[in-house]
Amino acid sequence: MQLSSLINEIRIAKGLSSLDEAAIKQTIVIRILHDLGWNIFDIKDIRPEYPVDPDTKERVDFALAQDTDNMVFVEVKTVSADLEKWEDKFCLYCFKFNVALGVLTNGISWWFYLPREKGSFHERKFFSIDLIQQETATIVSRFEDFLSKPNVVNGRAVENAAKTFQSKQKSQIIKKALPLAWNELISSEDDSLIDLFNDMLEKISGYRAESEVIAEFWAENRNKLLFWEGQTAQAARKEPGQQIEGEKTTKNTRKGYTGKAISAFVFNNNRYAVRSWKQLLLTLCSDIARMHMKDFNKVLSLKGRKRPYFTKNLNELRAPERIEGTDIFAETNLSANHIVTLSEEILSLFGYTEHLRIESE
Repeated sequence: MQLSSLINEIRIAKGLSSLDEAAIKQTIVIRILHDLGWNIFDIKDIRPEYPVDPDTKERVDFALAQDTDNMVFVEVKTVSADLEKWEDKFCLYCFKFNVALGVLTNGISWWFYLPREKGSFHERKFFSIDLIQQETATIVSRFEDFLSKPNVVNGRAVENAAKTFQSKQKSQIIKKALPLAWNELISSEDDSLIDLFNDMLEKISGYRAESEVIAEFWAENRNKLLFWEGQTAQAARKEPGQQIEGEKTTKNTRKGYTGKAISAFVFNNNRYAVRSWKQLLLTLCSDIARMHMKDFNKVLSLKGRKRPYFTKNLNELRAPERIEGTDIFAETNLSANHIVTLSEEILSLFGYTEHLRIESE
């Protein structure tokens, strides 16, 4: 029950994307390990900063059960980190030390590896947990299977991992999840997806579009690309506008602010008239900078998957705009939904608990 409560607490937490590795370890990883039975005060249970390369002084963040044949390495990155970039290096250390299990995490995504298996390191990943997307009961069950202290110490965790790795149900689970994953992808306004779409647009037309133009096109055509619950081959071939019996709209469909014009926003009991979503972002940042000039540099920690949202080097951004009164530039080629989400992250970063009130048409 403690672990379930912790997971639900993490789901609603704000500002996770701005936390550094040390904060992710303290606020998420160590607490999860504690709830899985590990004594966070006993170095035999959890050895922090385990040395893996004397020449470069490289270390793995945690080694669990280090004095046993069932040792587990846990490596922690920031929420915004691309785990794939760290996969080979981390798994190489796991293989070198013959650890039983490897866990690579950014606090939200947890990737589990069997380093002793055959194949590429990526192929040795046997399971992944996502604290936001997956059901809480499933997360708790899998954490206990693979990472609870009793199961690790007695070797059951490796047995459970091997069964999962070789499971005949793997393909069935994947097939069942494919349409859900597709719907989630299509319903999102993910940076990398929009960039990929814009790259193809530029290749075909010679021009790149503003993110809001892409977002509007996405919103207008999203429903045509979604899989409906219980969809059949007939449904997949239906004519535009034709309703299939039993068809439901997916819960992933968003409305948000795409295609809407903003006229004003309210923050800190002040109303600001603005003419665009870009002006919302720049006005809010300017106001926050004025009130928090000494530590406004904290916004530099807010990053997307491929590039920062704020930087002092304007060449790192697609559409940089200087924030008034600072030497920091903001990325402004973002969709309306993206700007509102980023604005909420900024407020959380500086300790504001209130939400923006948006006046849109």
